[in-house]
Amino acid sequence: MKENAFTDELYIPSPEEAVRIQKQSAEDFQRTHRAVSVAPINAPRDILPLFRCYALIPDEQCVADEHLHDFATLKQALVHYGDLSATEQLEAAEEFVKLVREFEAFGYVVKCGIAADYRMYGDSWPCSVLVAFKKPKGSVGAPDEVWLPKKTRIGV
Repeated sequence: MKENAFTDELYIPSPEEAVRIQKQSAEDFQRTHRAVSVAPINAPRDILPLFRCYALIPDEQCVADEHLHDFATLKQALVHYGDLSATEQLEAAEEFVKLVREFEAFGYVVKCGIAADYRMYGDSWPCSVLVAFKKPKGSVGAPDEVWLPKKTRIGV
């Protein structure tokens, strides 16, 4: 800590200034990020559209260190399905739902969605979004959207 950490004058903004600062911060964030809807994974039908995406954007910021390996297993299970037959994709989606249930047993809610508005070389480049939230307590549910950067580096 700094030597004068307890003796320096501390600036506390007025309530009006605090509201203005918060509003400006939210506007700045919305200029650089976009909301992407995510929904719970209930059945293989929720997973099949993810197989048609070109990239995966995982969000493991709410995952505890001891569960990162298990979340990595989920991420790995969502890649390389474009060349499978429809039957094989359905089987893979069924297996993925089982993996999700196993992961959720650690106290998480896993949700997925598609960020459809990314582009690469002018072409649409939809990306799967996979996120895990800590299971909420009480009547409050897990969020229904995540915020992703509007510009992201896809590929190398």
